[in-house]
Amino acid sequence: MNPLHFSRATRTSPIRLLIAGDAIEYSHTISTALAGLTFPVQCTWAAETSHALTMLATSPQFDVVICAVGASAGGGEFLYQAAAHHPSAFVLLSAGGAGCAESAAILVQRRGSQLLGALALPLQAGQLVAVLTKFRRQRADDCADARHSAPSRVWTPDRLLRGIEQREFVPYFQPKVDLRTGQRNCVEILARWRHPELGILEPDEFIGPLEREGLIGKLTASLFMQSLDVAGQYARRGMQFGMAINVSPMTLEDSRVPLGLYSMVQQYGIPAGHITIEVTETASAQDFSAVMESLARLRMLGFEISVDDFGTGYSSLEMLKHVPFTELKIDRSFVAGLTCGDRKAGAIVTSIMQLARRLRLRTVAEGIETRPQLAQLRRLGCTTGQGYLFGKPVPPAGYVRDNIEECALAA
Repeated sequence: MNPLHFSRATRTSPIRLLIAGDAIEYSHTISTALAGLTFPVQCTWAAETSHALTMLATSPQFDVVICAVGASAGGGEFLYQAAAHHPSAFVLLSAGGAGCAESAAILVQRRGSQLLGALALPLQAGQLVAVLTKFRRQRADDCADARHSAPSRVWTPDRLLRGIEQREFVPYFQPKVDLRTGQRNCVEILARWRHPELGILEPDEFIGPLEREGLIGKLTASLFMQSLDVAGQYARRGMQFGMAINVSPMTLEDSRVPLGLYSMVQQYGIPAGHITIEVTETASAQDFSAVMESLARLRMLGFEISVDDFGTGYSSLEMLKHVPFTELKIDRSFVAGLTCGDRKAGAIVTSIMQLARRLRLRTVAEGIETRPQLAQLRRLGCTTGQGYLFGKPVPPAGYVRDNIEECALAA
């Protein structure tokens, strides 16, 4: 949603609608729908798209634009120009079929607006009521979030470095579950900042600044050592579990990293094969070849190597060609689409599964939140999953107590 919209609106403010162009033809149905709403709206009608664009350009006050696409050659061009003025959301009346609606959705979303719905013609009043009610509910939720959110913070390099050196940055563990057996014998290491004044901070607060200041490698090393310390303590008691950690491409450009990570696992008595190095899109790396060399060396040292967020980056297939990966990690956006009618997301997940089988790679689906998603992934043959359905990230002590020790007692 457009943050500028919510800075001037409240949950009780009227929703400001602009009905433009060919959508005017359905004025009777639109008026019927608006009369059935339980919240206030302010409606402006503009039969000429040029007039509507002028209003959007000179007085950007509209929350939702209702327009038609596919009904005439000018509908798509109006949408393109209207989206440039960043109204919060669009409702499309579509006579052009699913392909037209999908193209319109891409156009709207790339301009930073939201597509509330692509309603097939002839328009039904109940459909419009549903999408406007959804928008009103979202606006109320976002206004509540804005009231409780903290202002953005700026961290100095010295403060970030001090946080790393004093171990204010700590690992949290999220379980990775074998979807065939239900066993929880691996975790992903996720970063949290235990700030002495502000409490627990999420990665969005600090990963970007750490990368910009060249400190992301130091953070990775600190989190890895803290996690290995926990794993080593339980390994000495005969209880072992695997760990996965995301390593930035910028860190992997350093040729010292592979041996550095290997020396750490040796120090704590953990087999390198119990550790999965997750690497995501390498476009952020200046030296692609150096990243590939580091990954190859890590694999030769015994580490498992995973392509994180597979399918979302530009170089994923190129990486598969050059590095002996052992795992593909399916991005959460594709998992979310499995049970919400996203035909393309389902096709992409199916293709990833087929590719993984041919290359003899494990598959991990992230962001599993519902049982229907789990059932679909099992049907497709996905081997491992993680997400809130299985457990949220927790401090290591809590994870080990609730998962590893419990399993050991059961055995």
